[in-house]
Amino acid sequence: MKKYWLLLYVIQLVFVYLALGETGYPLKNGDFSTYQGFGKPAGWGVNIKHGKPLFNLEISTIDISFKNPGAIATIDVNEGDDGCYFQDISLMPGEYCLNLDLQIVGNVEVAIAVGGRNEILKSTSGWKRVAIEFATESDQRVHLFARGGCGKARFRNVELSIKKLRTSLVPIDTDIAIGDIRLPEVSSEEERFAVYELQYYIWRMTGKVPGLKGRDETFDGAAIIIGKAVDPNVLCKLARYPQDSYIVSRQREFILLSGNTPTGTLYSVYDFLKFQGCAWIIPGQLGEVIPLRKCLLNYSDTKIESPDYDVRGGIFNHISFFNNGGWIYKNADEYFDWAVRNRLNCVTFEYGVSADLGVHRGHGHIQTLNHSWHIFLREDKPEWDALVNGKRMRLHPTGRYNMPCVSNREFRQYVVDYIIRYFTENPQVSIFALSPDDEPAFWCECNNCRKLDSDLGKGTWKKSVDGYPEIGTADRVFNFANEIISRVNKVFPNKNIEVYCYGSYRNPPLREKVDSNILVKYTFWPKTPLNKLLLDENVSVNKKEVIDLLDGWRKVGACHFGLYDYGNWVCPDAPVFWWNACTDAIKSFHTRWNFRHSIGEVDSEIQSAFMWYDVRAEALWNVNIDCNTVIRNICNKFYGNASTIMYDYYQKMEDALSQSNSFQQVGYEWVNLSEFDVQRVLLGQQIIERALGTATDEVTLKRLRLAQYSHDILTMFIIQKMSNGSSEEEAVAKVAFERANNIVRDDNILLSKNGVDMLQSLYLPPIVSSTIMELPEVWDFRVDPNDIGMIEQWFASSKKMDWESISTKSDWTAQGYRYHGTAWYRISFSLSEDKGVPPKAKRAILFEAIDGTAQVFLDGKLIGQQMEPAGKMWNKAFAIQLPENITCNAIHDLVVRVTKTHAAAGIWKPVAIVWKKD
Repeated sequence: MKKYWLLLYVIQLVFVYLALGETGYPLKNGDFSTYQGFGKPAGWGVNIKHGKPLFNLEISTIDISFKNPGAIATIDVNEGDDGCYFQDISLMPGEYCLNLDLQIVGNVEVAIAVGGRNEILKSTSGWKRVAIEFATESDQRVHLFARGGCGKARFRNVELSIKKLRTSLVPIDTDIAIGDIRLPEVSSEEERFAVYELQYYIWRMTGKVPGLKGRDETFDGAAIIIGKAVDPNVLCKLARYPQDSYIVSRQREFILLSGNTPTGTLYSVYDFLKFQGCAWIIPGQLGEVIPLRKCLLNYSDTKIESPDYDVRGGIFNHISFFNNGGWIYKNADEYFDWAVRNRLNCVTFEYGVSADLGVHRGHGHIQTLNHSWHIFLREDKPEWDALVNGKRMRLHPTGRYNMPCVSNREFRQYVVDYIIRYFTENPQVSIFALSPDDEPAFWCECNNCRKLDSDLGKGTWKKSVDGYPEIGTADRVFNFANEIISRVNKVFPNKNIEVYCYGSYRNPPLREKVDSNILVKYTFWPKTPLNKLLLDENVSVNKKEVIDLLDGWRKVGACHFGLYDYGNWVCPDAPVFWWNACTDAIKSFHTRWNFRHSIGEVDSEIQSAFMWYDVRAEALWNVNIDCNTVIRNICNKFYGNASTIMYDYYQKMEDALSQSNSFQQVGYEWVNLSEFDVQRVLLGQQIIERALGTATDEVTLKRLRLAQYSHDILTMFIIQKMSNGSSEEEAVAKVAFERANNIVRDDNILLSKNGVDMLQSLYLPPIVSSTIMELPEVWDFRVDPNDIGMIEQWFASSKKMDWESISTKSDWTAQGYRYHGTAWYRISFSLSEDKGVPPKAKRAILFEAIDGTAQVFLDGKLIGQQMEPAGKMWNKAFAIQLPENITCNAIHDLVVRVTKTHAAAGIWKPVAIVWKKD
């Protein structure tokens, strides 16, 4: 599980529920509440006409969705400076009014311009509300200019409201045309947004806008009835269905689009639009599919849709990286729109609280997430820290938090008070995460904590150096959690807490029962076979890690289960093809154990793994979907003329999973991508090349190039991992490397950090002909906190003074060294005489993995180094060539200087002397 260390108590201070109102549309992010870093509001551009104006957001706090409580966008100008914020807006023909708050500080001229109208102001007394009415037949750009003088222009609460749209009858194939749309007399923000979305996308498809009754001109014809405006009998029927259920129905001259929640009404509108051929495949404009139609398709059916999972979402990577350097927060609004249009109701950007999707999107599911015990620790309460080897210790050598002393009565009272206060201040939060901190971490060894364990503290307490105790800790965890929730429920009887089924507390408790208001979040580690059904009890890993485990949790009282699944954290820019296994798991968890909650650590980038994301979204709504039907439908909408070819691509790549027995390998995990080989990725490349040859428009070409980019990342990953050293495979990797870099540059693709590392330089694994000798596991070791080893020439010293022993099969942090920086490894070895040299081979030292940069010295001389970033090389092998004149049957000193300033570090896989192909 990822290590997200932003403290929840900080999140509490900055987490707010925003009433976005109509600042969310048609103009996006008008309250500047979605932030992209470096003073830039998401969705807004900045333009400098003259001089050096400075753009900034005045933000007091930023929450986990990179929202803030209504920021102020500012432009600082001096004499000669001239710049603006701007936003391009897609507008239906009609009449609009732009409103905003403006404050001018100093000698500054401000111009607000839109739709051929502008307002120029040179001074304000405090904040001034500015309004500009305009009519338009086309898209517009909003400008917020400031020019010097000397001073500052401050903008907030920019809203674009519709006064009246230019409307007409909208024809329906073989039926009467749509004459109007109707809202209830008192409508919600979600219902009004549903009308906007319906009008906007019908206009995008047909060029015609159906009028909203009471605001726009309307016509005789069929009426679309929205939300609570439908027949009360329909609403009464919907009320019997699960939350967020909705109806799409044609009844005589009415089309009914309504849900039993405001969000359900939104879903009904998107369902109707999807019937017309619309789709939102990935966040942003490239993922939007809007067919052009002379008339709408006739909807003549009635259906009621209900979700199988109440909570449907994931934890997304929050930062995108530019390949040439720099980063930016993702545009949260694009993700929120994509999620709601695909019936997901929870978006989390990595830190610990799910985001408020905005009032017009129905807010979404709000809860805290992730490991949280450490947030309750206090500097003035050292007795709450873990007792380890007789001493109170807050931090583990890795830098993680150790587990608090949960038996401490004062600590428990503090936790209860904290959670009650949190629920009081954040009434929309429904679940508070109370999961132990991520491991490795030390657990408290005090007598009272030990008495909470399954052995009542009578057994021998053993812990390994990595902090994982030999005894399971679930009894301790749930003794604590049970008391906390029972006391919280006296104040908030309908609130829940969430506890992971993970790590040292993965197995169910032996003595404790699970309170009915505890959500047990099962972490679905990707080790089960991809080509076997999850409930197949003949597969040992399924029986042990899934079936018996969850049955055991149910026996101890767990009745609410949540799913915490994973994407590909090893190579997040590669495509993911395990949708059949994913949907089988979602269905199995729901049907056998009644899982209704899913917020996973999805990891993979949507742009590369969108097929998996979209299939997963469908499965969380309806566990009985057919993957192939969904995939074919997505291909038909997304890839145009290339749809059939790309459907073949996805099927051929998924075949690698269904035909593989790689799950039988030791250490198997989905994310290793071990089902693929070079031949399979070459086959995929041939199919994509065929598809590219059919592209007839720029949008389809760009989508295919995105598929090409992600396939190139997969190709490089597989060749780096599995190459047999042939020049042909190296040539394939080099072509993929160059092509991926070109696509990223030409199409402005933003990457994960992993993707940046892969495209900075091409890594090709060393090709070993044979192994000469394995070097011992235990080496000499010495930390260098003052970085004086080079000055004092530790690489040349033959003395063992002040050196300790360490294993090279595990990083130094896992072996008890609370240290980050530079450290040195040393070993002596002797080579025997050669008994045959492989052709075109030279002796080399093979390091299977070093987490950190490395400089390698032999007999006091630097013979090579690996200086690529740890993020790229931490798990990859590299080889350093030995001098050709090295003396056999002599003692040689090998010294390695390793540097890493965070997280795990050091040599952690075997080292050998090998014959390496030249």
